[in-house]
Amino acid sequence: MSDAGYSALDPCVHCGFCLPACPTYLATGDEADSPRGRIVLMRALERGELGADDDALVQHLDACLGCRGCEPVCPSGVGYGRGLEAARSQLFAARGSPPLARLVLGVFAGNGSGGRCFTLARLLRMTGVPRWLAGGGRVTFGMGMLAASGRGEWGVEGRERRERRGGREGREGREGREGREGREGREGPGDGLSSRGEERRGILPATPGHSQRSSGPAEKIPRPLGMTAPLGMTVPLAR
Repeated sequence: MSDAGYSALDPCVHCGFCLPACPTYLATGDEADSPRGRIVLMRALERGELGADDDALVQHLDACLGCRGCEPVCPSGVGYGRGLEAARSQLFAARGSPPLARLVLGVFAGNGSGGRCFTLARLLRMTGVPRWLAGGGRVTFGMGMLAASGRGEWGVEGRERRERRGGREGREGREGREGREGREGREGPGDGLSSRGEERRGILPATPGHSQRSSGPAEKIPRPLGMTAPLGMTVPLAR
């Protein structure tokens, strides 16, 4: 079983096509947290170059999510998942399970203690304490997950309300922006005067460089004396 699992890693040529598909490598940027780096570690474990008591080896292999997103993008068809299973089986045989893992497995082993733990977790969530203890640590992250599983502002219903509110605000903002752009397209951009729109309606005379499509009242409005003519000439004042 172990040899067969490790043999699935043989086609690897270390091309690196798997790196963009690995979420842990994208998060850490560490080569040892990529499929290519883990294959090197698994090969070292198989050959005995690294022992099962190596904490760095265990850390990098445990950090793998086992999603196997690297396998579809591998041009060589490396069976990364089977190699990972073989390496983890070898580590488990040598090290056993951590105490916390044994505790969690014992809770969900089907002896009835899981239901009692869920009841206690719901009661704890109702107190609001998990919301205030939420953080980035192992325990505080669990508190945040417990708070997010409820139906309050931090729970599913609160998240759905925030998403609906955000979508409505975004839609209203987009409609308002499209409306303003439409008005500017009809009347022309400006600082509130909308000069081009005023020209089209005949309120302001045409300015140099702008074509006037209609021969409306704007052509009949006399230009005040002293204003700059369209050709850049200044009309002399009458004496």
